[in-house]
Parts: sequence; structure tokens; C-alpha cells
Amino acid sequence: MRGSGRASLVAATVLFVAAATPSAEAAISLTKITDLAFGDLTAGASAGTVRIAPNGNRTRTGGVTLLASTFDNASFTVATPSGNRGYTIILPGSATLTSGGGFTMTVDTFRSNPSGSGTTNAATRTQTLNVGATLQVGANQKPGTYMGTFTVTVNQN
Repeated sequence: MRGSGRASLVAATVLFVAAATPSAEAAISLTKITDLAFGDLTAGASAGTVRIAPNGNRTRTGGVTLLASTFDNASFTVATPSGNRGYTIILPGSATLTSGGGFTMTVDTFRSNPSGSGTTNAATRTQTLNVGATLQVGANQKPGTYMGTFTVTVNQN
């Protein structure tokens, strides 16, 4: 069918994670568990979106058809030297995904769980941070594998 191609979308591998710390003894770390992946889709004659919620649910709007494929929210382990440590979460405004053919799509509306801030567990000194976002798919978006990076920052309180 002309105008609708299958686009295999692999999105948002974390390349750099910044972690600010108030002192050397109060180090905080952020370790990636899973990448954000929007899965396979077909772009239609009208623009649409694919949203991955922080809990991993996938939804669509507009001219996007979701295909059976693997998709996932991004997840991280936040660790502090002692439990019950609070931290703030800074998510990006947007990121760009690029295909091998040089075509692009924007990822925006990043959301996390916990949202805005979190507290590590008293016993394990860790907390899982899940991140989702929205992929902006253009009308008749060119097929391909689209990849990119985004930065998540955690600052210990």
C-alpha cells in the first residue's frame, strides 16, 4: 500500500546519566536496567503518536498502527549509600531519534514513576525509577530503525 510503510522503532538508549552529589560521602548512582523501546508500527497518511507510560503500557493516537512487537519503558536503579535518602529527578524536554537513512522523529513528554522525586528503600538503599515518553510520528513517516539517546539526572537531596 503506497504511503504506509513499516517502521521498526528502537528508541532511546541512555548514553549518559548525570548524577550530582552534595559531597563525596553521599554518592548517588543511577544504573540503566532497560531501554525505552516504542516497538514496531506502521505510519499512516496522518500524523500520530506512540506513548509508552512509565508502567510500560503502550498506546497510540492518529494515523499510527501498532504492530505486535517488543516494547518497554526505560528503567533504572537509583542507589544511595544509606536508605531513606531522597532525590530529585530531572527528565529531558525532548530527544531526537534518527534512522539509518537520516530521517528523524521527536520523543517528548517524558514522565517517570516516581515523578519528580523519590526516596530509596531503607533496607536495600535502592529504588527503581521507570521512565516513559511519547514518540511523534509524522504522516507517512519513512520506514526504518530509529535510534537515539536521552539523559536522566538524579540529584540526592
